[in-house]
Amino acid sequence: MIKQHFQQWLKALKDKPTHFTKVSCRNELMKHPELAGYKPIIVLQRVGDLIDRLVIDGHVVQSDTIGKRRRVYQLIDGTSERSPDIPLPSNRQDLATSKTDGTSHLPLDAALQEQRRALKKSMRAASAEAEHLYQLAKDYPEAKPDIAPLQEDAIQRACELQGQLAAVLALSAKRHAGGAS
Repeated sequence: MIKQHFQQWLKALKDKPTHFTKVSCRNELMKHPELAGYKPIIVLQRVGDLIDRLVIDGHVVQSDTIGKRRRVYQLIDGTSERSPDIPLPSNRQDLATSKTDGTSHLPLDAALQEQRRALKKSMRAASAEAEHLYQLAKDYPEAKPDIAPLQEDAIQRACELQGQLAAVLALSAKRHAGGAS
């Protein structure tokens, strides 16, 4: 139910592109009577997961930070016509339509697309590892001192991969928006 309302909110957002945070999205969703039974923290966690997935898939980009930790997001140009649950086109389609004027950037675009796929795969693996270690620490509290450093390493690795992915997505978006010369 949260996902359905989130997708409706995102579709409405494409008509009036604006910046948003996970908290502002949660606050908008909590206005729906169907979600009144949910705790705000649960809605925030679910919204966070959905936004993180959109960032990984390249539909949303972090555009700013408020304070030390509150991230500000924005829909990426050109993706607003797509539904957020539809994956981006495959590499071949992107390459065929990226440039037609002879100044094509196919080698770099292909490398960026490949890096995007590899980073997403590695990031999912690191996140799954951290999630599994969290579950182990929860199930076996006596082993938490041994598990915690491993979990922190997995989380750190996932964060580093997310940063690399953000850089690849930013460069790719700039090139496709005509920013490359």
